[in-house]
Amino acid sequence: MDYRVHNNKRISRLGFGCMRFPKVPGDDYRIDEMRAQKLLETAYESGVTYFDTAWPYHNKTSEAFVGKVLSQYPRESYAVATKMPVGLVKTLDEAKDVFETQKAHLRTDYIDYYLLHGINYEKWQMAKSTGIYDYLLEKKAKGEIHNLGFSFHGYAKDIARILDEGSFDFVQIQLNYVDWEMQNAEFEYNAIVSRGLPVMVMEPCKGGALANLPSEAESLLKAARPESSIASWAMRWVASHDGVMVVLSGMSDEAQTADNLKTFDSVEKLSSEEEALVLKAKGIFLSSRTIGCTKCQYCMPCTKGLVIPGIIALYNKYLLDHDAAALKKEYEALPIKGSDCIACKACMPKCPQSINILEHMKQIDRTARSL
Repeated sequence: MDYRVHNNKRISRLGFGCMRFPKVPGDDYRIDEMRAQKLLETAYESGVTYFDTAWPYHNKTSEAFVGKVLSQYPRESYAVATKMPVGLVKTLDEAKDVFETQKAHLRTDYIDYYLLHGINYEKWQMAKSTGIYDYLLEKKAKGEIHNLGFSFHGYAKDIARILDEGSFDFVQIQLNYVDWEMQNAEFEYNAIVSRGLPVMVMEPCKGGALANLPSEAESLLKAARPESSIASWAMRWVASHDGVMVVLSGMSDEAQTADNLKTFDSVEKLSSEEEALVLKAKGIFLSSRTIGCTKCQYCMPCTKGLVIPGIIALYNKYLLDHDAAALKKEYEALPIKGSDCIACKACMPKCPQSINILEHMKQIDRTARSL
C-alpha cells in the first residue's frame, strides 16, 4: 500500500469511501452489514488507513456502522473523516448536537479529518454567519478535530475565495480525467496545491462511469495493459497528480475492493504514452454523451418514488453500448418511470453535478418508449 505522511500520521493513498456499502436487497439505504464489515476489514488488513463517511450516508447509518467496525482496531492505526452537513443544519446548536453525535457514532474522542460538507460560496457564508466554522476551529484547538477542511461542490472560481477567507488543512474535490476540464477540476486542484494543501479526491471514476467505458475505449486500454482493469486507469490517473494525498473509492463489493487494493499496492504513475491513451479514451467517452450522474443519491428520495440515479444509469448504459432492447426491457420493468415525474423540481437543487433532472427524466422516458 502506498502512503503519505500528513501531520505525523501515515495515511494510505487509497481511501475507503463509506457512501456506497452493499445494501440489503430491496432496500435503497440499509447496509448489508455482514458484507460491508468484511469489506472494511479486508481493506484495513490490506493497509488502508483512511475511512471517509458523513452524516447523511446510508440514511444516517454509515457513521455508526463505521465506528462499530473500526473500534476493534487500535485508534491510532487509522484515520476517520466525517463531515458537518452544512446544508441540513440551520443553527449553531444543531451543529453542536451533530458533532457530539458523530463522535459517539464513531466511538472516538477526536475526528482525524473533519469537513464542511458540500460547500459552495453561499454555504461557506452560512457556516461563518452561524458561528459553525468558528465552533469547528475551537474543536480543532481542543484536539477534537485534528485536520479541518471542506468538500467542494461550487463554482470553480469560488474555491480560491473560500481558501483565502478560511483556515484549512486539506480540501476534497471531485477529480477525474473527464472532469479535469468539464467541471474545471484542474483550476480547483491548482488553487489548492498552490496554497500548500493536500487534495482528497472523490469520484475518481465519476460514479463508476469511467470503469465502464464504451467498447472502443476499453479495447484501447486493454491492449496496453491486459492485466489491468478499466477502473485502475482512472485511479492511476488521479494518483499520478503529486498534490493528491488520498483517492477515495466507494467500494460496494468484493471485486471492487480487490481491484483497488491491487492498484494501490504500488501505484504506478502514468507514462506519457499512457496519458495519451487516456486522452483518446476520454474523447471516445465524451462522444457517447452520457449524463454526468455520479450516483451519489443526494437527489433522493424522490417525491414520487423515482429511483433517479438508477434511471439515469440505465440510459447511460444504453448510450455506451447502444443496446436498445436492453433499455426497453429494463425501463418497462420499472414500477415508477420518468413519466411519473410531477416536475416538483425538489431534486434539482440537491444535485452536486447541477444536472437538469426534470428534462432528463422526460428525455429518457421518450427514448425508452420509442424503441
